[in-house]
Amino acid sequence: MKAALLALGCVVALGCKKEPQPSGAAASAASSAPLASAAPPQKVLPWYAGAWTGSYEAAQNKLEPAPGALREWGKDDGSKGSGKGTLKLSIDEQGVLQGESEGALGNHTVTGTADAETIRITFEPKQPGDLTTFRGTAVVRRDGDAVRGPLKAGSGDGTTLRQANLELRRAP
Repeated sequence: MKAALLALGCVVALGCKKEPQPSGAAASAASSAPLASAAPPQKVLPWYAGAWTGSYEAAQNKLEPAPGALREWGKDDGSKGSGKGTLKLSIDEQGVLQGESEGALGNHTVTGTADAETIRITFEPKQPGDLTTFRGTAVVRRDGDAVRGPLKAGSGDGTTLRQANLELRRAP
């Protein structure tokens, strides 16, 4: 029986292998290596998030005389509110737009929203109640590295109408 126990002890002792330990430089490198950790994924911002600049050139929006049309529309010579303008705006991750515009249509506070394909902008005079500054809206769509679309505006009293092509690009 003693012989059987001795034989079993030898088998168990020889069957258990100890993993070899690295020595020298390999041991030092292994102990100083950082543990692999799952870094949080990079947050991907929506295409519209960030700062934008833009420009327009407003021109007369000619309307055909029609029953019920304002007589003033026919008297518009196109000089008031025509010309160039610029915009500076920012859009947050939720698509909320804020900024300002100045130029031929007047000085504006711009607000709006952005979604998967479009940016909607409202132009309001910086001076509330100002009937000489135009009010307007624009809906611009992605077009390569810019967004473009029509801007429609009218004087505060509704007697003068303007239109423009608006283009926005990422601010430098």
